[in-house]
Amino acid sequence: MNIRCPTCDSEEIRLSQAQSTSENILNVFGYCPMRCRVCDTRFRASLWKITSFRYARCPKCYKTDLSTWELEYYNPPTTTLVLLQLGAKPMRCEYCRCNFVSFRQRRSKFERRAREIPPKALAEPGPERR
Repeated sequence: MNIRCPTCDSEEIRLSQAQSTSENILNVFGYCPMRCRVCDTRFRASLWKITSFRYARCPKCYKTDLSTWELEYYNPPTTTLVLLQLGAKPMRCEYCRCNFVSFRQRRSKFERRAREIPPKALAEPGPERR
């Protein structure tokens, strides 16, 4: 998400509840209230940058590391099925496990990184037991 706390410079932030009507109006335009999980500072940040507007984001946590979901493993609501018929793509945020659809493309694909085994350990035989 690339949003940092202005006080402690931490990336551990979350969305905060809007406390007034003006915050609800600003929320529509992408200026959301945030709260730092480290120092508990409340601030407002812009979520939408011109360069990232064309990419899909999770509707809950606004992250862009997304994977896909299969229709056979998930029973979506009717509106989601209609959007899929119109050409939307199924997306899943692996951080908050939110399934959604979007007409935008993915910015980055979430991949689980497998534990790498050093090639030297594979080439050397282990000690033999007799």
